[in-house]
Amino acid sequence: MSSLARALVASSLTLSLASSLGTLFLAGLASAQSPGEVLWHQKISAAKGGGPRGIKTDDQFGRAAAALGDVDGDGVGDLAVGALGDDDNTPGVFDYGACWILFMNQDGTVKSHYKISRSSAGLPLDPADEWGRTVRELGDWDLDGIPDVMVGTCYDDDNGTDKGAFYLLLLNRDGSVKSWTKVSETSGGFTGDLDPDDQFGRGLRVLGDLDLDGVPEIGVGSIRDDDGGRNRGAYWILFMRRDGTVRSWTKLSETQGNFQSSLSDYGEFGFDACVIGDRNGDGIQDIAISAPDMKTDGNQQGAVFVIYLNRNGTAQADFRITENYSGFVGTMLDYNDEFGCAIEYLGDLDGDGFGDIAVGAGKDDDGPTGSFDRGAVYVLFLNANATVKSYQKLSRLYGRFYGPIDNADRFGTSLACPGDLNGDGVEDLFAGVRFDDDGGSGAGCEYFLALNDGSFTPPIGKFAFTPRRGKAPLSVQFTDQSTGSLSAWEWDFGDGTTSTERNPSHTYTSVGLKSVTMVVRGPAGSSQRILANIIKVDAPLLAVPSFEAAPVLGLAPLALQFNDASTGLIASRSWSFGDGATSSEASPSHVYTTAGLYTVALTVTNQAGASTLTRADYVRVTDVPPPGADFSAGTLNGQAPLAVAFQDTSSGDVTAWAWSFGDGATSSEQNPLHTYLSPGTFTVTLTATGPGGPDTEVKPGLITVEPTPAPEADFAADVTEGIDPLTVSFTDLSSGLVTARAWSFGDGSHASDANPTHTYIAPGVYTVTLVATGPGGSDQEDRVGLVRVISVARGLSDPSFEEQLAGAAPAGAWTVLAGAEHVVEPTIALGDGPFPLDGAQWLRLSSVGTSFALAPTTPGQETTPGQGAAGVEQRFYLEDPLSVLEFDAAFVRGDTLDNDWASVDVSDGLTTVNLFFADGASATPETSTVGGLPRTARQHVSADLRQLFPGSLRNTRFTLTLQVANAGEDRAPSFALVDDLRLVQAPATALRYGCDAAVRGSLKVLAGAPRLGTTLSLGVDNPLGTQGPNSRAYLWMSTRADAAYPCGTGLANFGMAGPGALGEILVNRTSGVLLKTVVGGQWSTPGSPAPVPLVMPTALAWIGQSVYVQGYLIDARITYGVKTGVTDGLKLLIGP
Repeated sequence: MSSLARALVASSLTLSLASSLGTLFLAGLASAQSPGEVLWHQKISAAKGGGPRGIKTDDQFGRAAAALGDVDGDGVGDLAVGALGDDDNTPGVFDYGACWILFMNQDGTVKSHYKISRSSAGLPLDPADEWGRTVRELGDWDLDGIPDVMVGTCYDDDNGTDKGAFYLLLLNRDGSVKSWTKVSETSGGFTGDLDPDDQFGRGLRVLGDLDLDGVPEIGVGSIRDDDGGRNRGAYWILFMRRDGTVRSWTKLSETQGNFQSSLSDYGEFGFDACVIGDRNGDGIQDIAISAPDMKTDGNQQGAVFVIYLNRNGTAQADFRITENYSGFVGTMLDYNDEFGCAIEYLGDLDGDGFGDIAVGAGKDDDGPTGSFDRGAVYVLFLNANATVKSYQKLSRLYGRFYGPIDNADRFGTSLACPGDLNGDGVEDLFAGVRFDDDGGSGAGCEYFLALNDGSFTPPIGKFAFTPRRGKAPLSVQFTDQSTGSLSAWEWDFGDGTTSTERNPSHTYTSVGLKSVTMVVRGPAGSSQRILANIIKVDAPLLAVPSFEAAPVLGLAPLALQFNDASTGLIASRSWSFGDGATSSEASPSHVYTTAGLYTVALTVTNQAGASTLTRADYVRVTDVPPPGADFSAGTLNGQAPLAVAFQDTSSGDVTAWAWSFGDGATSSEQNPLHTYLSPGTFTVTLTATGPGGPDTEVKPGLITVEPTPAPEADFAADVTEGIDPLTVSFTDLSSGLVTARAWSFGDGSHASDANPTHTYIAPGVYTVTLVATGPGGSDQEDRVGLVRVISVARGLSDPSFEEQLAGAAPAGAWTVLAGAEHVVEPTIALGDGPFPLDGAQWLRLSSVGTSFALAPTTPGQETTPGQGAAGVEQRFYLEDPLSVLEFDAAFVRGDTLDNDWASVDVSDGLTTVNLFFADGASATPETSTVGGLPRTARQHVSADLRQLFPGSLRNTRFTLTLQVANAGEDRAPSFALVDDLRLVQAPATALRYGCDAAVRGSLKVLAGAPRLGTTLSLGVDNPLGTQGPNSRAYLWMSTRADAAYPCGTGLANFGMAGPGALGEILVNRTSGVLLKTVVGGQWSTPGSPAPVPLVMPTALAWIGQSVYVQGYLIDARITYGVKTGVTDGLKLLIGP
């Protein structure tokens, strides 16, 4: 059975044990218990545990015992106990001996008993036979369903003094003897050779069916047998017949039966025995036989011999268990401890799969200084081969056994395992104390020991409570904080009330100091916790009286039911009904017999005093009959919403009307109009009240409202295709009555507006759904693939012409508008003055093929674009904050007669702005490698397109035009040189960067811009929620990004994905580069960033410079496993 199962069994048992045990001793408290230790014990003697009162001085009750099984059929195993000194009520004659059959309760106490003796069973016993010195279970020998018993009399004189004998007793249900068979040298078919004083009859044990004939064998010891030496002992294995007679036998001794171990003189081998299962795997039962006075290495301590049997009863192999032999290691045994005076098989107590045994050491001296012969029991935990793995000693000093053992009591002189008697899932044990003095000197006793398998721990009682003080009635909540194996709770609240709940709530109504006692119980014991005078209950507040009654108006005689609605602690009540009658009930009824107005008063009293509520003229009793309520309805059925006009047709004097329309609505009008919104059948009620009281008219199922038809869903969209982000306005065109709308836009977004506007961020094809709902139901309209959002590339493509083929005409991202002589340089020379500026290539535009072209009207500003020029163009979209267009250009003049020109323009489709212009009037201080023609100095242009085109949006498409033209005839061409086109970050903006979105948090601008001397508010967030509330936000601010920019360096334990996750470090944190670390606010919820104030530099030199910031959160409590988690980064370009 598992530890959990045992704990469940134990919890169901403990309550019954706690209530039923008279003399129950529980093991002491500790933090844990080990297998084999005692959970609790029960003593059985003439004075305790229901033991037989007939036990007398020197009876030695407990010298032998046997767990018989369930004799009386009550479901609980029973016990046989020998009393070798019993005199069978014969004056002057001693020691006939007796055997008590104890009918047990599950708690280890005795329910009833029966004594088997010479006189009760008709046995041929003599004085001093000491019948009962050995008692062992026989099993159901005669197969009648009732367990039987065998009893030894080792001092029987058949064929010689003290040769010994034993009896097989077949029992009735009441424990009486049905029949018996004696086995001795002259009886029962036994033919073995016994000598005087051999004491045949010791060590009785049923060994199982060794020879497979269907009848079990019986083992019998003769401890004074002289094979091999004086009183060394022997063990007889008797092959039995079902009639109880012996068919044949095998003897195990130092000289017979292939027994290999050496015995010592006076060692008394065969004193006790038990079967131990098949330990060598040959399918044959093996046994353990004790020799309590055995000498080993010259030390007389006792021993147990393990014997692997053959089917004929001879030994295959054998070895001894004694101090420092066979794994029983230590210095635990002393001289003459009589280790082996009893032996019993316990089953697998420690749960390792191998059976264990208990061994008595009846003369062990454990106890206070000066103790002797108090006795002990060793629980030996065996290996598969029956050697000792470990042990637990039970005595006055060990194993949590706290029974009162005195000097010379000899605890452990008998052992009997009843199986799991108490139902806690663990084997139990009976241990005899032959010289205990309950009932007289040497009367003897048995102890029932509930053993622990190591799964139970003793309880330690502890509890908390709140509040500690308050006014009555004071409700106190008690909370169990006990530890250990717990199954039952007992509370005494100090005011005469108790509870068995684990965490009870108790209300104190009496004032004063209260002491609380808690007892916790479990399979490993109990613990009591007493807290004296810990709760103070103060006098209560005055109770607040309140009451209700109905009806308070009516014709005499008028019967009223009063209901007390007072609050607070109430000790007593006093009602005055205004007509001389009174009551002290909580909710009395009263009949008014005479018309009139009556004042009602209620007085409630507690320890703080009395308080009264008086309601003047509360009850009106009339001698006028009430009106006759009646009404009609203008409409009885129709579709919802259904408006119904009700008409009061009551008779008599009516002063008030109370309508209930059956749908939860009410009215106090005389002739109300009510609208039913939902379908159904409704009962209408009118209560008409007059001087004579009320009258009620109920018309069941009066109004029938039918369902409204469901609406028909329909809608339209103003635009269905466009570039991301695409904003679409939807219009509901549904017909019918619509009370609710549910829009689904296909991208996970929803709305309930009638005419919503939605912006699609990501490219894709989206299905839009509208569910229109009305009183009559719902209708759904699906438009599959209604909206198509297109994604476009953003920024300039091939801005420095590095993707072009040198010496060829521009192509790819650049569209040629006119002219056939444009070329991607270099062709011959590797450079043309400052060109190239970025990479190895640049663009040379030629005016060949143009003539009389018109230049832009207003160079350097908004303009009418030039006409008739040759050049290229590229169309593009901006990606904020990269809105600043930069490039370098120069003009090479080839015609000195006409005013040739070159320009760079940007247009948003509505407006054109000229960014670069040069013509014949421009200075040409330099010489080009193109024909040695004069060239203008390189001009660097930087223009913020968002400022030039303030109305532009994310979806505005710009056109960049590069062109050159002949102003006159096409004589000598002029040229334009362009390179290093790029879109860069605008000043006073923040550019997000970082590469690993899976492991970082979010950093965004909450307020402000990165301008000189200002404070920028940044927000740090953990979208995954992997850190706990009250995490603190921080920022790093550095002059450099990490070397892997725009990515970062992965670092373990810095990611937000989970414990130990990688985080991407995006800023350079080395000394002198890291400007500062900024502490921000507390973060608690995903989606609500924690603010961090970041003060921008104030020196003018910082304008146009970049700084790099990264946020992080620290959860000092490591609530969900992540302590530090970093965000993405922002590149801040400081503006003025």
